[in-house]
Amino acid sequence: MVFASDILYGRAGQSQGFASNLLGLISQKIASRRAFVKTRNELSMLSNRTLADLGLTRGEIHSIAYEAAYGKRA
Repeated sequence: MVFASDILYGRAGQSQGFASNLLGLISQKIASRRAFVKTRNELSMLSNRTLADLGLTRGEIHSIAYEAAYGKRA
């Protein structure tokens, strides 16, 4: 319930700001997860020979995909 004092002092929009920030955070998390899954799947489809040409091993796929999506090592 919004009171007249809330409207006068600008506090009525705080819940909208919170919701907007929350939706933005959720959207960012979903985008990061999608990037991780896509990178992991694409690297997993490569042959061992192609991975070796890139200087990678199959065991590094998870950490490389995680770093690409989240910017830090798993």
